[in-house]
Amino acid sequence: MVRLTPAGALVIDFGAPLRREGYVRGEWRLGVFNSAWRLQSAGAVLVASGDDPARMDAALQGLRGVDLHSLEADDLLLASSFRLGDHQIRRHLIGIHVSGLR
Repeated sequence: MVRLTPAGALVIDFGAPLRREGYVRGEWRLGVFNSAWRLQSAGAVLVASGDDPARMDAALQGLRGVDLHSLEADDLLLASSFRLGDHQIRRHLIGIHVSGLR
């Protein structure tokens, strides 16, 4: 399950669905909270944390059912990268991403 929280956090659940406290989530979860992020594929930015919520929801559906291939962290830049199938999520603690800006 892939979703955005009302506050704009990105949450991806993995594994078998489990019912907990009245809602369904995966066995484990990857969340991107309190940071700017962007979703890329083939080097192109598909959507970013500052984009329109409807556009974000549409782009994030491409992550449904994909496997997490790698996780990298950069302590110096306060950034991390998650590779999911053919997609990559880049997370930065500082700043905001909007996909239409260069």
